[in-house]
Amino acid sequence: MKNIMKIAQILIFVVLHVRLMSVWADVPDGEPTAAPAKEIVIADAVGNEKIIRQAALKIGTAEPELKINIVQMKLEEAVMAMADKEADLLVFSGSLPNKIRRQLAASYVKYAADPVIFLVNKANPLTNLKSTELRDAFSGQITYWKLLNGLGYIIHLAGVAGELPGHQAFVEKIMRGQGMTEHVYRAASSREVMILAGGNPHLLGYCGAIKLEDNKVKALKVDGVVPTAENIILGKYRPVIFYTIAVPASASSPAKRFARFLTSDSCAEIIENAGLAPLRQPTAK
Repeated sequence: MKNIMKIAQILIFVVLHVRLMSVWADVPDGEPTAAPAKEIVIADAVGNEKIIRQAALKIGTAEPELKINIVQMKLEEAVMAMADKEADLLVFSGSLPNKIRRQLAASYVKYAADPVIFLVNKANPLTNLKSTELRDAFSGQITYWKLLNGLGYIIHLAGVAGELPGHQAFVEKIMRGQGMTEHVYRAASSREVMILAGGNPHLLGYCGAIKLEDNKVKALKVDGVVPTAENIILGKYRPVIFYTIAVPASASSPAKRFARFLTSDSCAEIIENAGLAPLRQPTAK
């Protein structure tokens, strides 16, 4: 009987030993390590960090393990980071030369537009100005409304400060290297420009994308085109800066999902709150 019990104990030991050996065989040498966290590195060449960070916070509720590292750098550095696979995504404004586009082998998705809108009081008979006329007015070459609408009043000028939406498009698309007169009031917001235009029938102002809450104000056509959302998206309204995200073909699934999120309805409110116009991707039917 004792021999039988000893044999049973030996068999139990052998079985346990075999099971333990099979478990340890699945564990690599050294300290056990956790699965690597998902990370996206975004090279930001335009300073859209605020939009991207808020988008990251929103998408992070669905993917809490996703880490998004935003690095602000010059465009040349950002392109090199993408080419060397040190960055997963590239955010830039305007357009890239064809040579760089071919080098990156990426798809390009516009996610926001930064138009410059020109406002006047509704008492002003003007409905349209040419780009050249706007440039002449804000450079100080045209100082009286008579040359533009037949009325003999001095043109009062106002526009948003340099770091605000609308200013970059104004400088690049309207002024085109021409210096601006010092007689331009620098407003602290697009809404301030709207308020000024509503109270001054002689004012010509420029600002970023804005909903016209003041019924005393109207937005001018530029070169005959109304600054509607549709005309901005289609590129018919020309004084606009577009923000684009470059997504390489080799991008990870999290990086591609993040790029898609920027053009979703969920992200539109974030972009609007930043003073830009969201560009939603069309939904497949």
